[in-house]
Amino acid sequence: MTGERFEIWFEANLLKNVETGSTIIMDRASFHRKKHLERLCEKAKVNLMLSRVFT
Repeated sequence: MTGERFEIWFEANLLKNVETGSTIIMDRASFHRKKHLERLCEKAKVNLMLSRVFT
């Protein structure tokens, strides 16, 4: 999985199917490019939370 491929899926499939004001909680996989995902969520009026890193 690449960041670009994930972001295409995220915008086309996930964001189009969640309600405005929803919160998406994700892990911190290396291909989750936080800044770009935050911009997509802001545009869709959806909240994004990235989980803490557990050791």
